[in-house]
Amino acid sequence: MGPIVKLRGESLDADDSSVVAGMSDRDFTVDGGLAATYASPNVGVLAGSFQTDLTGKHKGQEFRFEYMWPFLDAFGNENLIIAPSAGASWRTTLLNDYYYSIRPAEVTATRPAYKSGSDANVFAGVKALYRINEKWSCLGFVQSEWLGSEITDSPVVDQDYRLTALVGAVYRF
Repeated sequence: MGPIVKLRGESLDADDSSVVAGMSDRDFTVDGGLAATYASPNVGVLAGSFQTDLTGKHKGQEFRFEYMWPFLDAFGNENLIIAPSAGASWRTTLLNDYYYSIRPAEVTATRPAYKSGSDANVFAGVKALYRINEKWSCLGFVQSEWLGSEITDSPVVDQDYRLTALVGAVYRF
């Protein structure tokens, strides 16, 4: 178990589209908390975390639980690790409210008032890590998250899922 600090990449900029024009911006935040991981060759990897807003913008929290089954030496390549994963998160009302509620001053003829509540999301994805040498690795990540109804019922949300992808490099000192 240990501390974590993460950028929450959700945001809303009133200049993004006519659907959100006139709304207050919802900014990125920094969340912090605790994370714990249990790994076993027979069980896989179980991970959980608790995060809370460190910036004071949404004042909400999120609990996340994830299960991963890493395949070491994937496809017979000793430098490749592939890890499918699945999990769920529970988000508090304050967190969802900041990003997805429509405040009375933001109501228009096509955008009704909306008050979000707490909700659960589920997700599944795959992570890959390729060791180039002792110092360098490249990584990739793709995840689909199916959003709960407290988010998808918001007038500013037009999909019931969120797709995330990341490609990067790691240097070990």
